[in-house]
Amino acid sequence: MDKLTDGLVKPGDNATFDYHNYTEHWDGGIMAAHVEHIGYFEGARGYPLFSVAHYYKQNGDMMRDPDMVFMKHDNGGFYPTSFEQSNMGLYQESLYYKDGCMMLAPRMQRDHKDFANQWMINIKQQQGL
Repeated sequence: MDKLTDGLVKPGDNATFDYHNYTEHWDGGIMAAHVEHIGYFEGARGYPLFSVAHYYKQNGDMMRDPDMVFMKHDNGGFYPTSFEQSNMGLYQESLYYKDGCMMLAPRMQRDHKDFANQWMINIKQQQGL
């Protein structure tokens, strides 16, 4: 995550990691990783939020495959806050702000963390990071 978010210091900053530009042996099977600083976690001491997503187009619509949002904590760790998978109509929040409190859905947070850990390994390998 540090490599993906390096240099993204304010909301709107973004980067694309595209295997096609990494190697001339691109086979079309690797989706670019899109990363964007999307703002700050509401009410939580200004922790930055980063979206990491793969996209494809279906019937003219951009589809998330998937899109995860991560909060970067002061301790340097990144924590998943949400997961979205467009083709399944799935949107989940595992870390969110409600009624002045940071809320955690422990089982979902664990599932998001497990998925994200494997996904980051895949992105690292696929994008030559």
